[in-house]
Amino acid sequence: MLEALTDEGSDKDGGAEGGQGNGGVGGGDGNDSGNDNEDKDEPEKYTLQFHFTDDDGIPYSETRYIAFFEDGTQARGETDKDGYTEIFITDSELTIKVRLLHQSIDMIEGGVYE
Repeated sequence: MLEALTDEGSDKDGGAEGGQGNGGVGGGDGNDSGNDNEDKDEPEKYTLQFHFTDDDGIPYSETRYIAFFEDGTQARGETDKDGYTEIFITDSELTIKVRLLHQSIDMIEGGVYE
């Protein structure tokens, strides 16, 4: 589920068990000008970033993925060297499922045909 998280919810150590789950890292837009009137004009943004690691905590680095949004849209990308996806930003709370396109995972689960 994609939702705005507080500072205490932004733990970058959350891993994806076996590369199948996900750990979300989220928060606001990082811009705190101190002017609360500006915040009322802009709608709240929801951010989420997934972190994928294997059972030993080794990141799935530079691994291609497809993110499936509940509204039917998709985004393709590649994890960084630490196993993190891009940061997904939406205007509303959405469920996002990410499928890693890693050869060993695809062989187990029947593959993804691109």
